[in-house]
Amino acid sequence: MTNKANILKRAAGSTFLRHNAIYFGGATLVSFLNYLYYPVVSRLLAPAEFGEVQAIISFFLQAGVFLQVLGLVTIGVIKRYEHGPQRAEIIAEIERLALMIGLVLFALVVVMSRPLQVFLNFSSLVPFLLFALSVLIGIPLAFSNSYLQGHQRFGWLARSNMLAASSKLVLSVGLLLVGLRAAGAVLGVVLSQVVALGYSLWRARQLGRPRLQWWVGRPRLALIRPELRYAGLVLVTSLCVNVLLSVDIIAVKHYFDPAQAGLYAGIATVARIIFFLTGPLSAVLIASVALGQHVENRRLLLRSAGLTTLLGGGALAAFALAPMLIVRLLIGAKYLAYANLLPPLSLAIFLLSLANLLVYYYVALRRYAVAGIAVLSLAGTSVLLATQHQSLAAVVQSLLEGSFGLLLLVMLLGLWRPVAKGEIQHG
Repeated sequence: MTNKANILKRAAGSTFLRHNAIYFGGATLVSFLNYLYYPVVSRLLAPAEFGEVQAIISFFLQAGVFLQVLGLVTIGVIKRYEHGPQRAEIIAEIERLALMIGLVLFALVVVMSRPLQVFLNFSSLVPFLLFALSVLIGIPLAFSNSYLQGHQRFGWLARSNMLAASSKLVLSVGLLLVGLRAAGAVLGVVLSQVVALGYSLWRARQLGRPRLQWWVGRPRLALIRPELRYAGLVLVTSLCVNVLLSVDIIAVKHYFDPAQAGLYAGIATVARIIFFLTGPLSAVLIASVALGQHVENRRLLLRSAGLTTLLGGGALAAFALAPMLIVRLLIGAKYLAYANLLPPLSLAIFLLSLANLLVYYYVALRRYAVAGIAVLSLAGTSVLLATQHQSLAAVVQSLLEGSFGLLLLVMLLGLWRPVAKGEIQHG
């Protein structure tokens, strides 16, 4: 009994376990708040308007990928360099690079707002302009959050993310109630970034975060080049997985009328609960895997896969057994016409969640071949959607085939080459 008590005491005092518990617990709560946004907003908007909001949120996810990548690089710099001017200088150059990319994206979205409005059957271009603004606001927010994470201030990081998620819900609902409709729902997202930025920037400055890089200049790539190869791997894989998660919504928004697209977006929102539930497991896994620790890494992967199957599989079973009840409770009765799509769409998202876990695992091990697999899977799924979209059921089938293909290819990657050998490659 004494030995068991000592083991439990050591586990409770483990910094690693404590950080992961805070991270996972905070991420789970944030995922819940982020998901709550959808059923609440869907009840305040017509299906066609909700389809527009869902499509714009998908763009938010894609644009945020490059910030996540540069944020991971920033965390690596914080870990690698001691306190001093060199670390601050490198982080400043990374942020300047991010600002340049952000300005390019901002200009691109502004220029393309009208063609995007026509291509995706939007009633207004205002949501696209708000999305462009959010890209710029997201740059200092991402770097401040990365600074908190790099210094292992997971409690502060969790509060920043919770502020963003909760204020997004409150502000969007308030703007909807005063009559701003779909544009109000998107504006609420943008304003929530401002709220989170204020808190995150305040906390990061307490830890010595360099001042914001408001001026644009050519970044000194020689300083940050050693960090960019791994950043490229994370960028490609993260972007492909994020696009796969929402490519069906974009396809439906283009190929179908706004009312059908809005109803499909509601069903897709319910199915994506599975990804919200299991996403934090992938984030914890990539933070836990260490190069050269083959046995321990395998154990972590199996545990993560087991939890993903338990959480995602449980939700999948519920959605398959009672799709009508689930849709009525979570998104509203007006979406029941397409409730039959929930089981196969949920299966596609479950397979994508498992594939996402494996992708993150091989990214942590710096297996660069996983980037090629992600690109190939996204291309294949896009071709399927472009050629098989005669009905919403055909769209779901295309996504299901694409998700299964990604999972199969990533599983084969583990057989193609011994993992232990890949773990000692530092890229």
